[in-house]
Amino acid sequence: MANECWNDQWLLFILGIWLYIPFIVAIFLPFCATDKRSDHCYKIGWIANIIAFLATTIIGIVIINLVADVVKEVRAAAPNIAPMSGNSTNVTHFSWT
Repeated sequence: MANECWNDQWLLFILGIWLYIPFIVAIFLPFCATDKRSDHCYKIGWIANIIAFLATTIIGIVIINLVADVVKEVRAAAPNIAPMSGNSTNVTHFSWT
């Protein structure tokens, strides 16, 4: 039986959190540092964190789009598989007997 509360958007939300939260934290960590060795190192670290966040954002968008495309292809290839969301009364149930 399909779970009526679960759909592809939840999967994408979890993937997004998994990809973005560490880098959002990394961007703000330099502001929380209590011992700043030099302004130069501080600026380089902050810029590196922003670059890492942007790179991960681009990679995350690509991964999320790939996952969405795979889900669409699987559903198009096998329309009788129970959907993850929506009304499941029109699903064909297979039996081995």
